[in-house]
Amino acid sequence: MTIGWHPHSGVATITMPYNAALNHADSQGNHGTIKSRGLQWMASGSGIWHKENYLAQQDHIGILQLWLLLPPDEETAAVRYFNLQPDDIPQVDNVRVLLGEYQGVKAAQSVSHNVSYLHINLTAGQTFNWQVPPGQTRGFAYPISGSLSINQQSVMPEQLAIFKELSPTTATTFSATAESDCEFVLALVESWQHDVVSQYGQIHTNEAALKVGSKRIQALGNELVQQGAIS
Repeated sequence: MTIGWHPHSGVATITMPYNAALNHADSQGNHGTIKSRGLQWMASGSGIWHKENYLAQQDHIGILQLWLLLPPDEETAAVRYFNLQPDDIPQVDNVRVLLGEYQGVKAAQSVSHNVSYLHINLTAGQTFNWQVPPGQTRGFAYPISGSLSINQQSVMPEQLAIFKELSPTTATTFSATAESDCEFVLALVESWQHDVVSQYGQIHTNEAALKVGSKRIQALGNELVQQGAIS
């Protein structure tokens, strides 16, 4: 599967391919292959174009891509990019720490967001309990395979369980039990305190920042046309 050249600004994309390898190239010169269950972070800042294709390793491939809005001091800043291969990602027992921290183990790369992104494997009947970090009030769980029971409700493979707004001051424990052998991701982040102004793949906190991103994207697009990469 190929996704051609397209732009972003003001948002960070976090991509984890599974049962596939991700080939990436962008207008900043970043490129490479992220193996299955590795991680890619691309904070687009003032603007970037990128393209990607996925090389299937099984009949059924998956692509988990989250978008995190960038705060005012980052939304028109320089692009920040990193790749993590599967072996780069810290693991505590059956939990891989993609972003944030788990049981005192920090992710391989730090980001400014108050975010947790965990990749968890449970055997049938096993329960995962975790006290949500302070301030992280929004999130979801997503089973890649197998099913979970959360608050006595079944969450089937490739269903999204979105959590209600959690209290920022009261300690909250997330609990999930595997109804069958289950592989899932858990994502939590703090509430967004800014406005949202969007245009296609550009998401900013105000019109002025959106204009900065649009101008940068236009200039980069012209360069790609001159190079013959896009028409």
